[in-house]
Order: sequence, then structure tokens, then C-alpha cells
Amino acid sequence: KSQTGVAKPGKPISSFGFRAVAGEKVAIPEGHAGRILLIHFWAAEDAPSKAELTELVALHAEVHDKGLDIVGINLDASIKSLKAWVEANQVPWPQYCDGLKSDNAIARYFGVTSLPHTILIDKTGNVKSLGLHGPELAKAVRELLGIKK
Repeated sequence: KSQTGVAKPGKPISSFGFRAVAGEKVAIPEGHAGRILLIHFWAAEDAPSKAELTELVALHAEVHDKGLDIVGINLDASIKSLKAWVEANQVPWPQYCDGLKSDNAIARYFGVTSLPHTILIDKTGNVKSLGLHGPELAKAVRELLGIKK
């Protein structure tokens, strides 16, 4: 079965699942039906990724209860270090890390070549946007949730 895995705006996200580093099972998009989902590709050893994570933790705190879920796809080498970093920085959403860095299976599947990277998925499981960051990402999330700000 041939799949490119490339996410395209306006098209459904390809279904996939994984066991997060904390042990929970994650199913995308099925486990997030009726909610906005942000897939965030990042690495703790990447300064722009860490800066964006701070913004995402604040956005998540603001709108998670209004319908935003986030899933992290981490491209670090050490799962143990990732767990410690996520705990120390109070990142509350599930993280996937296979320790393969740029050969991370999910990042390769979606053709991610630079970090940080985002895929924003609407409530119906369709890709809304790719590669949004900062204020543009926050604005797109609020718009999908019907929040005026």
C-alpha cells in the first residue's frame, strides 16, 4: 500500500497512531473527533522549537477546554531526556519520540524537513494549514474555535 503521507490543506489527515512516551495510546485523527488538533514537530535541542513550545503551552492553557488538542512529535535522540524536559517545562500533551532524530518515522512520513513544524487539523479531520507559527498559528486556532480576539 503506497502512501505519500504528505498533508495537504483541505484534505483529510492520514490516520495514524502511536504510544506516547508517557505510555498512553494516541489515535489521529480518531481520538480527537470534534476538536481542533495541532501536530507539533519539534526538538528540545532546537532553540526555535523550545521558544515555540513556551507559546504553545500558553495557548493550550487558554483554549484547551474550548476544543484544542496538541500532540508533539519530538525529534530528539534521548527519550529519557525528552521525558525530563517535558516534565520540567510542564508540557501537558502527549509526545512521540522514537530516538531517531531526523529519521523519526512520523516526521519522515509527513515529509518534515525543518523544525519547528506544525500541522493544524480542523474538527472534521481535514488539514487546515501547514507551517503556521506564533501569532498566525494562535489566530488560526482561535478562528477554528470561533473565539474572537
